[in-house]
Amino acid sequence: MAPMLRALLIVVGFLSISSFAVPSPFLPTDVSAALTSQRSLQVEIGRSLSKQAALYFPGQPEFENLTTQWADNIDPTFFVTVEVGTEEDVATTVKFARKYNIDFLAVSRGHGLTKSLSTLKNGIQINLRQLQEITVAPNGKTATLGGGVYTESLLNALHAKGKSSGTFDGIALRVLN
Repeated sequence: MAPMLRALLIVVGFLSISSFAVPSPFLPTDVSAALTSQRSLQVEIGRSLSKQAALYFPGQPEFENLTTQWADNIDPTFFVTVEVGTEEDVATTVKFARKYNIDFLAVSRGHGLTKSLSTLKNGIQINLRQLQEITVAPNGKTATLGGGVYTESLLNALHAKGKSSGTFDGIALRVLN
């Protein structure tokens, strides 16, 4: 994985976990009504996102699809889902959330099993599903992945380059020769 992408994923992962896992007396627990209105969000953050990005709000079918968790006992709540289209959209959304002290969570499929995810209430979901890029380095020793890459896509891309990997994807252990 490229150092820049690795650093971005580590930072996004750290910020998403740290922003809601440890309560702070300096952060508000509720987002102001002004920020949670669809119009203000579309103006405030929507104009800064790429054309590939989208905002989804409660009541919209896509919002419900993107915020449904795999495990019933994991129940974070969101007032908006930002489906990012570029790495820059991730950075823009994180900056927005930090500016207003809003908790956020970057997700790909919604398979998180950590019960502390349920402590996130009224936050921003950063959906990474469009970030599907897979680049295998010319020497074949590393691969750079977008945050929304699924295991099957990665294994297929590696196999197409004559590379292999072992993984447990919840269904079976697969090793490509």
